[in-house]
Amino acid sequence: TCCLMARDRGAAVRPLFQLLVYPWLDGRGNSESCRRFTDTPMWNSTLSKKVGPLIDPGPADMPLAYRSPVEAESHAGLPPAYIEVAEFDCLHDDGVLYAALLEKEGIEAVLEEVPGAMLGFDTVFKAPTTQRMIRERVGYLRRMFGV
Repeated sequence: TCCLMARDRGAAVRPLFQLLVYPWLDGRGNSESCRRFTDTPMWNSTLSKKVGPLIDPGPADMPLAYRSPVEAESHAGLPPAYIEVAEFDCLHDDGVLYAALLEKEGIEAVLEEVPGAMLGFDTVFKAPTTQRMIRERVGYLRRMFGV
């Protein structure tokens, strides 16, 4: 949303990249992962349906693209992205779709799918999967900042 707003408003300062970890990008909530993961721990589509209306400002207050970035008319001009999705997450397909939309515009999108994981897996900080994904995130940050 911030990157779309910065692009659309011609902001003087624009994000260098996007780092999205199990992002909520599709306000429609009708993806295959939303249909499958209705009762997974930590987060699921049942919770998304309850919380969505509470955080959605509505079309009168905010354009559709900012409420549901995958529905933006264009993704051209957005910065590259690191997108991390968990296998057992209702938001999994949001990230996969967003990566595909960015790539369609010729924008680099690094898609990391975390097998065997659910949203919030990284709260178990010492777990090998969490440590591996933190290394991936930091590696992406280092590359984007040129350090």
